[in-house]
Amino acid sequence: MQPTAILASIVISGVLSLVVLDEAKFFWNVHRLDFAVWALAFVGTLFLGPEWGLGISIMLSLLIVIFESAYPHISVLGRLPGTHQYRNVKQYPNGEQYDGLVMVRICAPIYFANTQNVREKIERYYQRAQADLERRGEKGVKYIIIEMSPVSHMDTGALHTLSEMHATFLDTLNIRLCLANPNPTVMQRLVASGVADEFGRDHIFVSIQDAVEFCLVKLDVRNSLCDCPTRIDV
Repeated sequence: MQPTAILASIVISGVLSLVVLDEAKFFWNVHRLDFAVWALAFVGTLFLGPEWGLGISIMLSLLIVIFESAYPHISVLGRLPGTHQYRNVKQYPNGEQYDGLVMVRICAPIYFANTQNVREKIERYYQRAQADLERRGEKGVKYIIIEMSPVSHMDTGALHTLSEMHATFLDTLNIRLCLANPNPTVMQRLVASGVADEFGRDHIFVSIQDAVEFCLVKLDVRNSLCDCPTRIDV
């Protein structure tokens, strides 16, 4: 049996060693969202107890994971001058883009929770490119290349959405969708679902470089990127 004050001092001295302010400063300077999780866990533990504090931090972390999965990063690509490398034009503003052609990269698995967001972003990038061409008095967009190397998984909902996108762009706008570098698992599902045949095997490529060369030849644009495209043969 100890007086409450002595017991409290023991608890406080033990807890103080767990509060690492340098780590909090690191979170604040590097990633504000991680700092928010840290702060809520600290406040929850301080006022509600360790169980509630831990529970709040876990729930918030799960919500962040779900949000980032439901809203994947999709970037517009440009070719770095003098290379065959394609990078996000926001990161590399000097990336070369081509009239009549939109190149995008999906940087996450595609599944039921994010298919609508993926479709809306691709449509938004198309509309932006189309508006720019119309403003300059040029011909409209004819090809959209989807670079799929970061896409590790596609479920049936994603396959249906991809099929609908292809049909909508082709039938309504006369725009061809091309796929570049799908991994073996994704390619197998594209073939099994019939989506590969809907796109046409000649519009699925090993690399984005091959897809770009194919589209530029179809657009009658003379360039020296490569001599001939290599398509995926299944």
